[in-house]
Amino acid sequence: MSTLSPGDVVVLKGGDSPYMTILEVIDNTKKVKVCWFRDGTPAEYYFPEIALRKIEE
Repeated sequence: MSTLSPGDVVVLKGGDSPYMTILEVIDNTKKVKVCWFRDGTPAEYYFPEIALRKIEE
């Protein structure tokens, strides 16, 4: 899998999820900070990088 970078658009692997944007990559824990929008409000979450799939342009 390619390394995720801030600004990449991703979804959760193996499930139906909204598109999310990578906000920050936390290398030492292999987690990334993401946000997706519900009702126009960004909500921030942390996910293991391995759980995410990048949406290719």
